[in-house]
Amino acid sequence: MSRMKETVLELRGSRATTELGRAFGMAAPAGAVISLIGPLGAGKTTFVQGLAQGLGVSQKCKVTSPTFTLIKEYEGRLRLYHVDAYRLSGAAEMAELGAEELFSSEGLVVIEWADRVVGVLPSRRVDIRLSHGGPSLRLARVTPVGRPGRWIRKALDEHGRVAGTANRSATASAMGDEEA
Repeated sequence: MSRMKETVLELRGSRATTELGRAFGMAAPAGAVISLIGPLGAGKTTFVQGLAQGLGVSQKCKVTSPTFTLIKEYEGRLRLYHVDAYRLSGAAEMAELGAEELFSSEGLVVIEWADRVVGVLPSRRVDIRLSHGGPSLRLARVTPVGRPGRWIRKALDEHGRVAGTANRSATASAMGDEEA
């Protein structure tokens, strides 16, 4: 089987970003790691809000970026560890905060500003690069790193089902088979 390739999605409006996160939350297995990369306002926290919805985190929990606390935890189908690396000086500081323990947990770890701590990220993860494509358009580049598993295809298929046939056909054409 060939490896899964990078997939580029057009996300029209914040709801589409939330829905992509929700699809990933529904599909993610225990121990998954998602790194989010992108400029301010690209939709990283909006994606995490959807991720929390997909994991079944209580709607009473307000999911916000942990810019000053660095890590927030939420209870759902899996425990969600939401990390914001914006204020970290680099991978060494992330390691000091207990990155190894986080990455070996049975929860789901999502890291905003992951490009600041790439040296400590696990070799099996999914990188999602969010960028501005216009006033209400975001682009999401989904790249599996180190064969993280079939769950990513499941998440993209679910997102395509919810978003409509245009995204589904774009997703299908960009994907190859992957190994678990």
